[in-house]
Amino acid sequence: MKYIEALRKYNEGKNKWCMPRKGSSDYMIIKKMVDKNYQEKKVAYKSPAKSSAKSSAKSLKHSDVYKSLSKDNRNIIDKASKKPKIKKSPNLFMSDKRIQKIQKFFKKYAVKDKYILENRIKYYEYLLNYIKNIKGEECVKKYIEDNETKYSIADKLFLIKKIGTDSVNASIYLTVMKNVLGGNLLAAKITPISNDNFKEINIMDHLTKKVIAKKKSKHFLMMYKHFVCYKNDSSDYVSDSKRLIAINELAHGDLKTLVEDRKIAGNSQLMYNLFAQTFLSIASFHKLAKNYHNDAHYGNFLYHKNKEVGYYHYVSNKKDYYLKACEYNIMIYDFGYSEDIKEKNAKHNLVDYLRIINAFMNKYHGWGEYVDLPEQSFNDEMIYVQDHLMSYIRNLNSSYDLDIVEFIYNMMQKGPKNMHNNIFTTIKPNKIINKTPFII
Repeated sequence: MKYIEALRKYNEGKNKWCMPRKGSSDYMIIKKMVDKNYQEKKVAYKSPAKSSAKSSAKSLKHSDVYKSLSKDNRNIIDKASKKPKIKKSPNLFMSDKRIQKIQKFFKKYAVKDKYILENRIKYYEYLLNYIKNIKGEECVKKYIEDNETKYSIADKLFLIKKIGTDSVNASIYLTVMKNVLGGNLLAAKITPISNDNFKEINIMDHLTKKVIAKKKSKHFLMMYKHFVCYKNDSSDYVSDSKRLIAINELAHGDLKTLVEDRKIAGNSQLMYNLFAQTFLSIASFHKLAKNYHNDAHYGNFLYHKNKEVGYYHYVSNKKDYYLKACEYNIMIYDFGYSEDIKEKNAKHNLVDYLRIINAFMNKYHGWGEYVDLPEQSFNDEMIYVQDHLMSYIRNLNSSYDLDIVEFIYNMMQKGPKNMHNNIFTTIKPNKIINKTPFII
């Protein structure tokens, strides 16, 4: 019951409506009516699994599928279902107000529709040509301007502002190019020299050059270039420990921000699209990087705002699929914990899907912010996906042969048509956006 409904009920039969001042006795009576109704809804709520649990872990343990698993598999699923503690994203987003102020200056130079794949690739090629002469061993140099300490790379890339949450593993700087007004700001991610960070750099390099630049997928963030600083003079550097620098695209935000927005969580058609894109992102990563992610929480799925209209063409196992464009393009990111796919760890591929499914469930069953959103029928289907994946892990010996794309398609065809009608289809639509099919 919302405040206005409680106010109407409180004033039923009265000649004159009472509009109570906040904090007054009448206001407190109405507030109690709202609170009482909310608590009654919480008690009355029943999950499809008939669980009265109030956390994702407890809800899972009431599942018959969960109970049938071995102890080792339960431990894997418990770990995957645990809600990540993300106070503030360490990533750099264009939604940051400080970045938006800088963007106003660049607005008249901005490229129209710069986040469609074609223009992302054009900008990548343009920027690459501009910085091609910067050596790979270049360091970030300190300089003083207007009594402020600032940093640059080869006097071409300028790290103008530290953004995001600094951590032991990474510092992120908003970066611009000298004398180049392209409307695109960049992100410099600076990390310690380590095997995990080198692996992430190598994966990003491969996905950028061999996948995105070849138009095989749109579900990854581009890395323009990386530098390894081997010098040992911290006086000229950001920090003595952080010497691996990656120059990346900026994103608009992450999946966590999206699903915590009531307007989005309550829009089942949009949620189905985001769900499909997220699973397709993971499937693309498995196929094209030959790695499983190993840290697939909702802070590691980024998005670009999207204005394209039509359908994207995918090919999986020689079969054609078409996904309707929506206002967000989902991209999987942060590969520092990823591992090579091998037969002995095949179940970990499934755990990537099993973990992120929590992002699309309500507060009782997953990582949702709300008791009543996503709406019941959508939440039921996410529980179905979760149970199906757990069943697959239970029956998995060594090989991994679940066709996740076909599974998504079949699930969405069986669900409520009014919610995901024609979002993901095998029927060729009139308008296909990408001439080169995306490979999964």
